[in-house]
Amino acid sequence: MLQKLNLGQRFALAIGIIVLGFVSYSVWSFMTLNRLMVNGPVYAEVVKQKDLVADILPPPAYVLESYLVALQLQQSGSDADGKALVERLTSLRNDFNSRQQYWSAQGLEPTQAQLLQQSQQGAEQFYAVAFRDFIPALQSRNGRAVHRHRAGQSRHHADGSGHPAERRAGGAVRGGSDVAQR
Repeated sequence: MLQKLNLGQRFALAIGIIVLGFVSYSVWSFMTLNRLMVNGPVYAEVVKQKDLVADILPPPAYVLESYLVALQLQQSGSDADGKALVERLTSLRNDFNSRQQYWSAQGLEPTQAQLLQQSQQGAEQFYAVAFRDFIPALQSRNGRAVHRHRAGQSRHHADGSGHPAERRAGGAVRGGSDVAQR
């Protein structure tokens, strides 16, 4: 069929195929960019999944789950359960430390760096009480020492030292009394 076309027609056909290819590629590129751009459908799906995970799991840079594990440790009935909970608490401490290192290396603004440092100080106090005092007291079955050290853990958690946002938000996080006064 191409042999029946003269040189000008062949040239026009070749240019038409090239233009059609460019137009097809442009349409495909435009559709892909619209799909992948910020606030596009793929971005929205990623944000939705990230938000779901954030709502379900406590962040590793917060000692809330560690506090829960410490409470479970006190209530555990068997040595096997206790050992598993100590391993979980160790894992949570390692997760916390790795997230602290990550955020420390990010070049945060001064106020953010201060909040991070305050969070780290409170968490270090919590973990020090847990691993130095609370767990050995549990293992030695010293009820009085367990109660004393658990009260120390509660103080480190309840005063907001585990999460500086609690202090910044004041009573909004812990009961709301400060919010009504503002």
